[in-house]
Amino acid sequence: MYTGLPMGDIRVPAMSKGTCGWEGEVSDADASGNTFSSVLLQPKRISCYIDISKQLLAQDTIGVDAAIRRDLYNAIASKVQKTFLSADEGTSTKPAGIFYGETLKDITSYKDLCDFEAAVADANANGEKKYLVSNKAKAALRNMAKSALTNQLVLENGNIDGTQVIANSDVPSKNCIYGDFSNIVLASWGDIEVTVDPYSQAIKNCVRIVLNGFFDWKKVRASEDVLVYGKVDDEDEPIDPSTLDTSI
Repeated sequence: MYTGLPMGDIRVPAMSKGTCGWEGEVSDADASGNTFSSVLLQPKRISCYIDISKQLLAQDTIGVDAAIRRDLYNAIASKVQKTFLSADEGTSTKPAGIFYGETLKDITSYKDLCDFEAAVADANANGEKKYLVSNKAKAALRNMAKSALTNQLVLENGNIDGTQVIANSDVPSKNCIYGDFSNIVLASWGDIEVTVDPYSQAIKNCVRIVLNGFFDWKKVRASEDVLVYGKVDDEDEPIDPSTLDTSI
């Protein structure tokens, strides 16, 4: 996360993998072949306002002004999170959700999850890995047996094989993401700006409070599977332990 940035676009650099070769004792070394690119982050405005009666403020004994400001801050934070976790297409005024344009792999079994994780391992994502899932996907994983030979479920005690699973209601449908989330950069320009305008609504005996913030985000290693995307299918019922063949 990049916070408190000065106004203006910023570029976040990204470097591709390099290669080395075996050479003779005095042979020329080959160039590593690293290439450099960048992702462009541009401030996109999120805003809201509310008109408050001056009479309400005059009669206030419980700090309504501070409470309303807190609610507006929460509204901005909620909208940023909802957009970030969505599959919405980006525009010139709104960032794209992190699910936009991604191919969702079907997850119908524990094996599919293992393949899911192997794709991230092959991409050499070295940061801490986590699962981010919708609440419906979480419920499906809690109801999915690891195999027909065990009653152990895929998701137990908030993790999958020791990897933390974070559920959020803003993740669409039964979608999920696994991988190294440090490859997504989120930028904010300055602090949330609060403007108290006692003039424009004076004819209505109101004070207008306006909040503005500027945000953008992008995946840096966009062409690599540092994050993989899926959709959990829970059509299969969990295995009944009493039906297992224990003679093996």
